[in-house]
Amino acid sequence: MFVLAAVVLGLVVVRIWFLQGYTIVSRSMEDTLWPGDSVIVEKSTHLVETGEVILFQSPEDSEHNFLKRCIAVAGQRVEIRDKVVFIDGERLPDPRFSKYLDARILPPTRGERDNLSARIVPPGHLFVMGDNRDNSRDSRHWGFLSTEALMGRAVRIYFSAEPAAEGMGLIDRLTSLAGRIRWQRLGSEVR
Repeated sequence: MFVLAAVVLGLVVVRIWFLQGYTIVSRSMEDTLWPGDSVIVEKSTHLVETGEVILFQSPEDSEHNFLKRCIAVAGQRVEIRDKVVFIDGERLPDPRFSKYLDARILPPTRGERDNLSARIVPPGHLFVMGDNRDNSRDSRHWGFLSTEALMGRAVRIYFSAEPAAEGMGLIDRLTSLAGRIRWQRLGSEVR
């Protein structure tokens, strides 16, 4: 009984202070992360580096959390010209699995999705974007992200399954689960 209590207590401590699970529900990070991917988030107070995929409280609605890629940190100058991201005047290579679904380049009068004037990330803030660049609400829409909203860094996919069809009952979801699991994604590092 003591061993079981120690194990449970140990798991609670790990969950509270070190690790957290998070399941992807949107397409904003495709093809790096897909809806139905469940990731391990390392809770930490380390300084975020550009390129890391981070979990944070939504700046628009604190009830929701988002996973996005850190594009720029405090003191860096970020600019977007015709969908190309520049950090401190240098072209930022696209993440390995990023994608653009819309071939159009929208003018600045239609928002800052494709063109963002140069600006410096202020202290205590980050500039984040989804890898599915044309289908992501991110710093281009709501501005710089306060580091106070940061919850951790996504490190590994621990489970992945194609989401069940809408309207599917519980029994059907359970019986179809084995066929929906994306086995090749299990254990993959989030990069």
